[in-house]
Amino acid sequence: MSKIFIICLVIGCLIISAGCSSTGVVSKQTNGVKLSKTFAPPPVLTIKYFTTANCPLCQQTDVFLDELSKKYPGQLKITQLGLTNADNRAMYATYVGNAKIKVLPFIVVNEKKLLVNYTQIINHLEPMLKGEEFV
Repeated sequence: MSKIFIICLVIGCLIISAGCSSTGVVSKQTNGVKLSKTFAPPPVLTIKYFTTANCPLCQQTDVFLDELSKKYPGQLKITQLGLTNADNRAMYATYVGNAKIKVLPFIVVNEKKLLVNYTQIINHLEPMLKGEEFV
């Protein structure tokens, strides 16, 4: 009977410790009160980035995206789509037709959110990576 109890106890402890590590539970002791916070894993953003070679703001966006990729490794999956390609222009037309805009740089995040100029890109992309802004 005691061997079964010990085996069950060990299995229970393993299950509990595995559950805590996979759900992202953090505990903190503050003035005798135990606080727990559950957090989500960092978001991964899939980005379609429409650009062209002779666009100064696109060049600034290139630098910004490169810096973000280094700051948040593995969280950005960027597909750069130059508008010199006919298929890319057709895809761009589909997105801008819905939004009734024609501006570069132009980013589509996770097929849900459109960032339609450099200012929107620098103001909204990093908060999305931090999980502060929903996509």
